[in-house]
Amino acid sequence: MTLDYYNHNAETFRQRTASAITRQFYDPFLALLMPGARILDAGCGPGRDSLVFLNRGFRVTGIDASAAMVEMASAATHQTVLLLTFQEIDLENEFDAIWANASLLHVPRSQIDDVLRRLLRALKPGGVLYMSLKVGDGERIADDGRLFCDYTEASMRQLLASHRALTLLDIHESPPGPNQADGRAWLHVTSRRESTFSKK
Repeated sequence: MTLDYYNHNAETFRQRTASAITRQFYDPFLALLMPGARILDAGCGPGRDSLVFLNRGFRVTGIDASAAMVEMASAATHQTVLLLTFQEIDLENEFDAIWANASLLHVPRSQIDDVLRRLLRALKPGGVLYMSLKVGDGERIADDGRLFCDYTEASMRQLLASHRALTLLDIHESPPGPNQADGRAWLHVTSRRESTFSKK
């Protein structure tokens, strides 16, 4: 149902999120990177954020599980965007940073540890992982049929503590966006991958 939503509502979603307050979070993330760093935009949606990073001189690879979003992002960025789920990522030491903005919130709790391991493996040692999710407790199905998995600061800290290769750099909340129907606050999490990493 989540994937169906994005495939059938891609243009509506693009318009609704075109001016989202996410832009204020670009600078702190990019300040942690060297010029020209390679970024994985994980769950890139219509390509809004990928385009910003490309225009600032970074090398960007976008992935999304929705074919409609991949087509839209490819058109926006004028480059190949990969049709790929988080659970299919199988890369090692490829990226200086991963930007997972409002995307990991659709990963079920039963799969999030595997997905985080895949993302960590794709990061170079010292690489940065940014994710934003909605504040709450546990899984829920929205009125539009999408699955959301929400986190509190405490539950996110507990999740990250089980991944020893991650060092938490920052965690904080921000208010919901002006066009956000559910009125839920956002949880922003920035971590760094250490040099040691276990694939288990």
